[in-house]
Amino acid sequence: MMNDLFEYRPEILPRRGELSAWILTSLSGAAWLVMEVTSTQKYFGILILFVFFLLSALIISLGNWMDRHTQIVIHENSILFQDGLRLIDLSWDEIQHVEIYPSKWGNKVRVLGNERRINYRTLGEISLKGEVKGRMGFIDGEEITNKILDKSQLKQVNISEEGVYYYSRK
Repeated sequence: MMNDLFEYRPEILPRRGELSAWILTSLSGAAWLVMEVTSTQKYFGILILFVFFLLSALIISLGNWMDRHTQIVIHENSILFQDGLRLIDLSWDEIQHVEIYPSKWGNKVRVLGNERRINYRTLGEISLKGEVKGRMGFIDGEEITNKILDKSQLKQVNISEEGVYYYSRK
């Protein structure tokens, strides 16, 4: 018998934001360096700006790197989640709860095991003035969620006032 194997990867956001963050980091760093070398007056604000842009650029780059290494693989007996920093393999009977949080940019889904959890987002589109600027999350996010609920045999137990869906074994 052949095992069912489904592999999913998220949409990748454009890297324009990352490029902008690194350009601003470079410009503020260069301005701070020039003032440090040529001026007798020190501008502490430029150093703070440089540190802020540097931390922002590093965080954006890490997020983009993690997105490029993220995948969800659904096997016959488990779900595997990998994001570059973590590798989580949850068997279907280990999954205790699934929570689905509605969001403007794709639903946020939390799959909770006994001691580990998986978080992912269904497909969301980022629009500006009616034009789609980027897509994020998993294109087949609804399909992934339905397979998780089916294979783990969870049942809907509650819908909160905020529209959050809760599924559980109990």
